[in-house]
Amino acid sequence: MNTHNRNYFQSFLCATLFCGVFVSKVQGQTLSYWIESALKGNPEIQALELEQSRKVLAEDQAGALPNTDIGLGYFLSEPETRTGPQQMKFSIKQQFPWFGTITARKNYKQSLSELQFETIAIAKRRLIRSVSERYYMLLALDRKQKIVVKQLQLIATYKTIVLSKINVGEATVGELLNLKLQQYDLEAKQTEFRHQFQGEKAQFYALLNQKELMPIQLPEIWEIPETDTSADSLSLSLHPELIQYDKLFASVVQSEMVNTKDSQPKFGIGIDYIPVGLRESSTILENGKDILMPMIGVSVPIFNNSYRIKSKQNRLKQQEVALEKQNRMNHLSALLEKARNLQKAAKTTYQKRLESSNQVEQILRLALQNYQVGSVNFDTILKAQQKQLNLQLQQVDALLEYFNQTIVFHYLTENENFNTKINTYENVNY
Repeated sequence: MNTHNRNYFQSFLCATLFCGVFVSKVQGQTLSYWIESALKGNPEIQALELEQSRKVLAEDQAGALPNTDIGLGYFLSEPETRTGPQQMKFSIKQQFPWFGTITARKNYKQSLSELQFETIAIAKRRLIRSVSERYYMLLALDRKQKIVVKQLQLIATYKTIVLSKINVGEATVGELLNLKLQQYDLEAKQTEFRHQFQGEKAQFYALLNQKELMPIQLPEIWEIPETDTSADSLSLSLHPELIQYDKLFASVVQSEMVNTKDSQPKFGIGIDYIPVGLRESSTILENGKDILMPMIGVSVPIFNNSYRIKSKQNRLKQQEVALEKQNRMNHLSALLEKARNLQKAAKTTYQKRLESSNQVEQILRLALQNYQVGSVNFDTILKAQQKQLNLQLQQVDALLEYFNQTIVFHYLTENENFNTKINTYENVNY
């Protein structure tokens, strides 16, 4: 991989891991650890790298000359010449392309090899994005399970209070029944989240191309960083999906260079050797002298129109690639703007749900106190608890949305400042 692509990929990897390092540093097992494992073991990446090796070898192959023609002929009826009968014929011929053709072919193969670099870079970035998205989904489902567990603990506390009030005649069995119904709903949610977690974990390990050998340790702290990530929209032009079109355009240019050289005459040189037998009873000069005939030839494509058609095709291909790049640029720009807005919206939603959840918690605490003295109906507590549960789950969804959009943001852009940010968050103790 050339220096530009290697530095660019490392910068993207660092940017992608900005959030990962912030939330997942647990006993040395970070999101970066999982990403590195995926990059090492992913079969798609390995296959693309093998294809890259083949294309590098093709550069040397392009410098080879056409096959050398070697011939042997035997005269079934020996033709008689003045110096004796011709018995057999040996020939060897070699054709050479026009000057600069071999260099043009090597340059073309090299352009295809450089194009493959971008294909590998894109595949790696998409793999990083997929691993990060799966990781954050696991983190979200883990948080939801913990939220439900806390709610079930509250249910157990409420159950003790209700039973004590039933014993003294201050509560009804209906309140206990409503409490159990809410408990059943929570247990159903807990089962649902657990099964979803197992399904996501299976897909996560599939991305790593390994069986479930090491348990996934998730962090206890997961929150939106105080400073939002940002990037210059101009860095979008450095995205490998766009650079790929530049490399493709360059390969078409090199293809036209090869076509131009191939349309030129080709030279050939050779030599024929014919052994001649001795003429018996002859005293002529040079009796039995062998024949040696050097040859030179030229191959001229006079009636071959394929080269002109190929040139037209290459010009059309260049226009096609330029339009495709512009279309992809527009698409990525729209994705970038969408990610920027969805990220802001998710952060706002997260903060609003957090504030509302804190307020409901205060209301719930006050309602429980009033219920114990008999001034509040128990249904008020159940409704407040349900509201708190919904707000906390929505808060996790907003958190997941924020980080998913951050992943998209990093996938599309490059920002060197993320290196500094990662170093800062690496020093945080969890």
